[in-house]
Amino acid sequence: NAHSWRGCIAVSDISGLKSDYNLLQDKMSASGDGSSIGLDQWRSMGLDMHSILLTDPTNVFLDFDAKDFQLSENSPAIDTGTDLVEVVVMDDLLGLRRPSGEGYDIGAYEREVISSIRNRPKEHIYLYPNPCADQLYIRGLKSDIRFQIFDLQLKSILRGRTNGSIINLSNLSQGSYVLQLADGSTGRYFLFMKY
Repeated sequence: NAHSWRGCIAVSDISGLKSDYNLLQDKMSASGDGSSIGLDQWRSMGLDMHSILLTDPTNVFLDFDAKDFQLSENSPAIDTGTDLVEVVVMDDLLGLRRPSGEGYDIGAYEREVISSIRNRPKEHIYLYPNPCADQLYIRGLKSDIRFQIFDLQLKSILRGRTNGSIINLSNLSQGSYVLQLADGSTGRYFLFMKY
């Protein structure tokens, strides 16, 4: 919350409040709207001891104005969350396994980054038809796995899990894309076109 007179976390009573592993601005409200204290005073009450004070809130999300709250490539939320809820929150909002990287990400999304092609599998996987219309079929998958689609500037466009061996592309515009199939520590990458 970047409101001018309300803290980024605003509560009327902190008794029983547990707050930690957040991205914060240096203004909290511990006694309701219209009052604020700084992070140091907030922490003196035992709150947000592992949270991060944002110096540049514009680099947290892919596109805040377009309401795309997936994490940007350099987001301070990446790998700075906690595993305290790992038995409850095993997947992110798109169904991708958590964690994906050195640690849990703060927030509703885990960030997956294309770094390299590792451990190329021996099984043969084919996409068809390619070019495709609204559905892309994958032959050779042994199970339902995670996928991510990038545009040619490597901006993440779509993420989820394959439905059997089908990916629905009806909301994707025409163009060329990179498909990443992820299964454990292996990453497989394919170029495809949608018409």
